[in-house]
Amino acid sequence: PTCAAAWHTLALAKTNCGRDDSVNDFSEALLLTPKNPKLWNDRGVAKMSLGDYSGAIADYSEAVHLCPDNTTFYNNRGIARIRISDFTGAIDEWSEVLRMDP
Repeated sequence: PTCAAAWHTLALAKTNCGRDDSVNDFSEALLLTPKNPKLWNDRGVAKMSLGDYSGAIADYSEAVHLCPDNTTFYNNRGIARIRISDFTGAIDEWSEVLRMDP
C-alpha cells in the first residue's frame, strides 16, 4: 500500500489497542511522507508506550526539527527525558514550551 494516511490510521488504532507492531506501521507511513512531523511525533508516542524512550526522543527531535513551533513535540520530548532521568534536558524542554506559549 502506498497511502500514508492509511498506514498512519492503522498505526494509531494499533497504538490505542496497545499493540507493539504499531511502530512498524508508523515507519511505513514515514517512508511515504518523511517530512510529516505529526507522524514522527505519533511514532514517538508509540515508542514511549513500549518503553523505548531513547527512540521516542529521536522521533520527537525529528518532529521538532520539521516543526519547531509546536509545543506538543517539546512537551513529549520532555516527558521522555524524565523517563531516562535526564531531568536537566526535561527542564530545558519545558522552559522552551513556556517561552513559546507563556
